[in-house]
Amino acid sequence: MISVVMPAYNAAAYISEAIASVRRQTFRDFELIVVDDGSTDDTVKIALAHAAQDERIRILSCDHVGNSAARNLGGREAKYPWIAVMDADDMALPERFEKQMAVVIANSRIVALGTAVYHMTAGRALSVSRQGPESEAEFYRRRQTGEDICLNHPTTLMKREIWLEAGGYNVAFPDCDDFEMFDRIAAYGPILALTEPLQYYRVHHGSLSMRRFFAQRMISRYITARNKARVRGEPQMSFEEFVSACHQRPLRARLRRWADDLSYYHYRKAGLYYGESNYPIALFHLGLSTFLRPAYALPRLWKQRLSPESRQWMKKGRAVGADE
Repeated sequence: MISVVMPAYNAAAYISEAIASVRRQTFRDFELIVVDDGSTDDTVKIALAHAAQDERIRILSCDHVGNSAARNLGGREAKYPWIAVMDADDMALPERFEKQMAVVIANSRIVALGTAVYHMTAGRALSVSRQGPESEAEFYRRRQTGEDICLNHPTTLMKREIWLEAGGYNVAFPDCDDFEMFDRIAAYGPILALTEPLQYYRVHHGSLSMRRFFAQRMISRYITARNKARVRGEPQMSFEEFVSACHQRPLRARLRRWADDLSYYHYRKAGLYYGESNYPIALFHLGLSTFLRPAYALPRLWKQRLSPESRQWMKKGRAVGADE
């Protein structure tokens, strides 16, 4: 059975669609815990309306403590052995939980399982994103070499007992709490990803990943460095020590890192404007991203949008989206 944890802060614009997508799941044995993180809009009113129609929905309320602390509250209150992550502005496809549970039941070693996602904005699918090891062999290879292990976080299904033992989300890293958590729970067993997109992941200019993009980049680099130090058996720096060391690097290295970050940022902006059908501005940002780091922008564009496999998934995604 699954406890779905959905933190929500001023999510009135999207939360009804998110809750409805959970209620439509073909896997029926779940509870949905909506954690209201001190919202000042109609978030609670909308969630309560759904709860009145479905006894599986619980509403928890707290002061505005932030996403990480709200997720921890929901996870601690969960009744069931598996926690499903769900954001208040996303939509899960109806078979998401059924397909994930089938995999974790068949392989008891798995501690967390994600899926691919459709990036979505302005009501349309933009691209397909696959993230995370797709086999145990790949997971252990990454683990042994210190490579990043991360999933599309809003699609994650994870063992509650492992999540609790690992300490849940670290509120000291609110801008990259998912990546930091995956780095810790990977010590307990395989973290794997399904290749099929089973969720619409909404991206928009006001999302946390856009508003705090550069802070997230610094924290993600720290977590990567911390993991590599673990593999080499070296002492791990604190985040403050890492930031200080980054600022002391040679100017050329700092400029290269700055160009990389800007390339990632403009690639995301290109996707947002493309989704809004603002094609000239989208092309401008894509051009900037490609100029700054062609080795990132072009392969990513091919993988997410232009490859035959991505085009097949996109065709299916648009058809599914029309039925949602």
